[in-house]
Amino acid sequence: MKEFVKRYNIAFPLNKLNENNCQIFSEKRKKFSLEANPFKSLSAGNDLFIKVDPSSSSNDPSLSSSSQSVDDHSKQDSEGENKENSSNNEEEDKMRKKLEGMDSQSLLKLLRTSLAEAEEHAKKGRLRASVATFESILKFAPTEMNSLHHLGEIWSFAGKHEKAADYYEKGANAHPDMIEFHIGLGNEYFELKEYEKSVRVLQTALNMVKESDKELLNRLQLAMGKAMYKIKTGNTSDVGANIIQKLFQQNENNPDVLIEFAGILEDKGRIRDTIQVLLKIITLRPDDPKLKKMFGRIMRNDKKSIEYLEAEFTVSTKTATALIYIATMIKNEGAVEAAGHFYAKATNFVPNNVAFRLNYVHNLEVLNQSNEAVQSILDFCAKNPTMKVGGLPCSHISKVMEGIKDVSQPDKVRELAAGRTIADLKYEPISEDVEFSPEELDLLALFFTLIKILYGIGCLELVSLYIQLIQPVRGERKLHLTSIRNEHAYYLSIKDLMKHTILPIPFEYPRIYVVGDSHSMSAGWKVITVKEQKYLMQPLLATGVKCWHLRPQSNFYPKNNFYNVLKSIPNGSQVIFLFGEIDCREGLLVAVEKLKYKELSEGIKETVNIYIDVLVKVQRKKKLSVYVHPIVPVLNETRSTVKLFNEEMKNSLKERAPQLKYLDFFEQLLNEEGGLNPDYALDGTHLNPLYVRLIE
Repeated sequence: MKEFVKRYNIAFPLNKLNENNCQIFSEKRKKFSLEANPFKSLSAGNDLFIKVDPSSSSNDPSLSSSSQSVDDHSKQDSEGENKENSSNNEEEDKMRKKLEGMDSQSLLKLLRTSLAEAEEHAKKGRLRASVATFESILKFAPTEMNSLHHLGEIWSFAGKHEKAADYYEKGANAHPDMIEFHIGLGNEYFELKEYEKSVRVLQTALNMVKESDKELLNRLQLAMGKAMYKIKTGNTSDVGANIIQKLFQQNENNPDVLIEFAGILEDKGRIRDTIQVLLKIITLRPDDPKLKKMFGRIMRNDKKSIEYLEAEFTVSTKTATALIYIATMIKNEGAVEAAGHFYAKATNFVPNNVAFRLNYVHNLEVLNQSNEAVQSILDFCAKNPTMKVGGLPCSHISKVMEGIKDVSQPDKVRELAAGRTIADLKYEPISEDVEFSPEELDLLALFFTLIKILYGIGCLELVSLYIQLIQPVRGERKLHLTSIRNEHAYYLSIKDLMKHTILPIPFEYPRIYVVGDSHSMSAGWKVITVKEQKYLMQPLLATGVKCWHLRPQSNFYPKNNFYNVLKSIPNGSQVIFLFGEIDCREGLLVAVEKLKYKELSEGIKETVNIYIDVLVKVQRKKKLSVYVHPIVPVLNETRSTVKLFNEEMKNSLKERAPQLKYLDFFEQLLNEEGGLNPDYALDGTHLNPLYVRLIE
């Protein structure tokens, strides 16, 4: 009975039991006397029932103190609120009102309901709401086990390891026999680089494990080995390495052990062996984040890594698919040059695989090798002339650019393209009721990407021809719901922008470069007049770049794209930078919800600081005249965030980097009601090019 009551009180601290008030009954409601040891008459599978005397339970001093804490907290709340997080206070107020006047059974029911509510928030990614609910429970039941453990997990996921450690430590102190708290605390100390503490706590957990529980024993030994390996005093690091190596010898198919073993090999400079282990992990757990990070780091930093990886493959159709997977993985970790090598190898071996080619072309875009990307698309079409999508064959794509081998000089391309039409390029578009296969969608995406690249280069005569050729295939299909929605979105924007473009483009005018995400296209190839001098605005597209991607610790490939684009800008140029809209649309609010920041203003400030720091360095290195474009307020859903971001950016530039000029025309983009001025609307996502007059 003592053990049962002990475990029950750990699980349900709001409704603690007193063993003196509990009675045991059999399935037939027969009362047992513990003194007579009645359990000899029981068989496996028999049920026992615990009955609690409610009148006695209500006098339980632990429950009484819990009720007292409610009253005390109520006083504190009436005297002053925590202004940092009003949502938490709201949850506490709700909880306090519910608790008033409740008996112990009702309290228990409420606890279960609140826990279920908090867990449901967590499952759906509503971490702030989940934390608020769990913390409100702890206000009135400070040692409630589930809340402490869940809060440790949530803050660990959010990367707030000090907070996670705090909750795990509270849990370990309140529930010392619950091994999960010790494991969690040891892991958080590891993340905080407090390796000695990690070892001590994990040793406590190890002492609690039964030898028969091999899986948990191995997991804790691995955690111990990891922490000890990081301690570089005495021989502790060697002991840690030996633990990991021993676990590897016991089971060469445990991906957790393999990733740590690979790390040791990498530290010793055994890069070829490291790659072999990483390839083994791919077969066991291909989406492991540590695997991807290590593979990317090696392929970025080791000059022989490409040679070592190639030595592990005999090229075939099967290995070509594996190469594409590895190329995509290391590309996402910033090893874009190495990824390009393997994309090229796979596409050369399987020249009719359009998915391979599309991946390769997108990688060339990241490298800002636009001419090479165009030639790769044309090469695919030449090798697969009869491949079709919606009735449009690849041979027609090749025909439009017949005789044009280099698109790097758009003025010369214009001369070669003069007089060309698509009149002879007939085909019968298939019904829009027919769905495209994955291969057909990829082929259409390849065509869309060709248009996007040509627009960025300035070959607009060719863009016009390709739009005429491809539009019947696109028709009114809902391609925004397919796997090629990104390529399709660029196509639609360019199609609309071409309606506002006057040809021929005056390439003879001096340039103002507009470096940005897709919003840079709206100002692209437009002419503005500044102090009686006409300038041609040339777009330099860095696809999908967020300000957040530019932080020093990031290796995500859009950052690589950003710096490759900058290489094409002559020193001393005038440059407008236009980034931040994607941060406002899909970065900041998500980060706040995932607890990366306490509130939106904190996230905006940090993101603006990252952006300004990068622009200052770029301006100094290339001696540029830098202008910072306000984020465009096109989307109703994000306009309030955009306004806050622009205000922070404007003020920070003035205070921190006055040499960078903020283009202060944001308010002119709005109407009297604070929405987007309809004169500047285009496609619901981007600005109409008419807005460029505000830049002058």
